[in-house]
Order: sequence, then C-alpha cells, then structure tokens
Amino acid sequence: MTTKQCISLCSLILFLSCSMLTKDAYNSKLTIQQSIAKLTGLNPDTAKFEVLADSIHYTEGAFDLDYTWHVHIRFQDQYFDKIKRDIRNTPVFDSVTNDYDKNWSLVDTSKVKGLWHSDSASFMFTQKPKKFNPERIYLWVDTPTKTLTLQLVHI
Repeated sequence: MTTKQCISLCSLILFLSCSMLTKDAYNSKLTIQQSIAKLTGLNPDTAKFEVLADSIHYTEGAFDLDYTWHVHIRFQDQYFDKIKRDIRNTPVFDSVTNDYDKNWSLVDTSKVKGLWHSDSASFMFTQKPKKFNPERIYLWVDTPTKTLTLQLVHI
C-alpha cells in the first residue's frame, strides 16, 4: 500500500467514525410510543404528542455499538391529564424512589418493569433492579412543561 492510499484510507475511516458520533434517529412516533410502552407500561397515543428531540449518540472509541438514545416529547394539554392519571394508577405508585430503596423487597418484581414515583414537579420511572442491565433507561415526565424525556443507554 502506498503512502497516498494509506492516507486516503485513514481519512475515510476518520470521516466515517466522526459522522457516526451523533446521528438523528430514524425512529417514528410509533417506534417511540412502542418503546415507552415496552419499557414502562405507559402507552401514549401517538396523535397526542409531538417529538421535540429524537437522536442517537454513539460512544466514541467503544468496542461495540454502545449508544444513548435521547427522546424528548411534549403532550397536548388535555391529554397530559390522562398521562398523569395513568402514571398515578400504576401498581405501587410512589412506593420506591430509587434503585437502592429498601422497599424493593416488598414489591413483586416479576409483575412490574419498574415503578413510577413523583416529587412536586415531575414523575420519574425507576427500573426494577437487575444485576446487569445492558439497556439502562432514565425516564421522567416534567409536569410544568408537559414533556417526557427518555434516555436509553445501551452498553
């Protein structure tokens, strides 16, 4: 391989790796809705929210395809009351507030994907504890702005 070919190959690899660091996601509203339903049990109506952000960020230098999927959606005003009601009606709402809460021992984790809890301005979803979870999610609903933010971290 000549020096010119080597430089061209290195340039191409550098260009491709930089272009993959942050990409707009190809996910539709239906995919977002299905993912939220699968991960949390909450099933938002695709006609009742707008997508504010939907992107995938790949981890630079990762051995495999480590990425973070970031979704930010806003619910319609009237529909947001239904979302709050659905969250409050989930099993054992507000009984666990984090991964290390001692109350997890009181919850039948075979029947839940995680639990919702709230503070004065938001609802947060906490996944049920697992020894190793390759897809960790962070999901919260901000009540003043009527938005839902999902970050799925795949390692």
